[in-house]
Amino acid sequence: MTITQFKEILLYNKPSFSYRGKEYGICNPNGIFGVYAEDKPSDIELCFQNVNDLLDGWMIQEKPFRQILPEIDLV
Repeated sequence: MTITQFKEILLYNKPSFSYRGKEYGICNPNGIFGVYAEDKPSDIELCFQNVNDLLDGWMIQEKPFRQILPEIDLV
């Protein structure tokens, strides 16, 4: 998935995805991005101010989300 596709999906959805056997999700209440990570429950407390913060600041299995984005399919 490209960054452009990801940004378009975020406009209308609360996407979720699987990566290396773990489940993850993103929501966008009130313009703030919240996340869920099956393998890291403390991530539920993370908030990101914009898409770039989310892509660069959310670490998934020790990689920035931006790095794994091309490997996943959002649903």
